[in-house]
Amino acid sequence: MLAQQEKRKAFLRRLKFYGFGVVLGLALVYVLLLRGRDFGFWTPENRVLEKIRKTELLFTNNAECMMQCLNISRGEIKHIIDSTAIVNFDESNVHTAECPIYLLEDLDKYEVQFLVQSCDSTSTILNITKTGDEKQSCDCD
Repeated sequence: MLAQQEKRKAFLRRLKFYGFGVVLGLALVYVLLLRGRDFGFWTPENRVLEKIRKTELLFTNNAECMMQCLNISRGEIKHIIDSTAIVNFDESNVHTAECPIYLLEDLDKYEVQFLVQSCDSTSTILNITKTGDEKQSCDCD
């Protein structure tokens, strides 16, 4: 019986050392690798927005006309894509062969939606529309 108690004490001591090592290892991994990192790029929305940010941004004539009508500059469009844009996948056409078309929305300050065709090296803004209560009608075709 005395031998079983000694074996049990030895096992518990080894278990405490093992537990201490695991906790220390987890703490080191967190401090050295994970602390302060943003892992938002894993979501489909952030991957689409990152792809659009990295490519050259082009505008169709219709988009240029709508920008003038709505009094929105290219810089403001780029700012929306960089900060407040969300991707509406329900209204997007992501199953096109080479260049999917995404509907980006800004529901904060500008209240606009725009269609973006995202290819390998360029992203083209196809159309811009005003949402919300104050919809403006522009004669752009």
